[in-house]
Amino acid sequence: MSLKEYAAVVRAGWRMVAGVLLVCLVVAAGISAWSPRSYQAQAVVFFSVPVGKTPGELSRGLSLARSQVRAYALAATTPFVLDRVRDRLDLSLTTAELADRVRVRTPNGTVIARVSVRWPDPRGAAAVADAVVAELTAAVEELGPSSDDSRAVRVVTVTRAGVPTFAFGLHSRLNLLVGGFVGGSVGVLAAVQHDAWRRRRGQREHGDRQDRRGEQEVAVDEAERHLL
Repeated sequence: MSLKEYAAVVRAGWRMVAGVLLVCLVVAAGISAWSPRSYQAQAVVFFSVPVGKTPGELSRGLSLARSQVRAYALAATTPFVLDRVRDRLDLSLTTAELADRVRVRTPNGTVIARVSVRWPDPRGAAAVADAVVAELTAAVEELGPSSDDSRAVRVVTVTRAGVPTFAFGLHSRLNLLVGGFVGGSVGVLAAVQHDAWRRRRGQREHGDRQDRRGEQEVAVDEAERHLL
């Protein structure tokens, strides 16, 4: 079929296309409405080490911080930190369930860590993110090496978690776009299939009429021969 023929089929079956499209859009809207909402809050921390004044001391201090940042960042999702977060906020979640909601990212070549928390309500997300940072700071002070004068590694909170205003992972617009695309595609396909079925039925009916006409003509010819 040519593009013009497809367009003609769609125009002829526009009710079917519109019906399928509407059903898919309603399903997509229902999925968006019933999907659980979650909010994401993020806090940023900086790992620093005491350094001297010479270029060599500065370079060694930065290398030490970079080598330690990933190890300490991983501690944010361990029971050593999260058990304290649960006790601090009196959470009913298990440590494993809490760990599933906490993510820590450490961009390559930096000495910062981004602590993100997903939570059903925005204030809870911010509170948990700040609690993770606070307990991570305490854990680093407890676990990290130290000298008589100062800690070898310190954690400085660069950005506290703000209360998010928009739900995270709620793709209503995307769901509607996907629903519209699927509905339109299925509707067009259904219209084309219906048109093909209608054509085949018309051809069969035409063939049946031709057969009946032929049988009638044969019967008439036989009747005329008998009369003669």
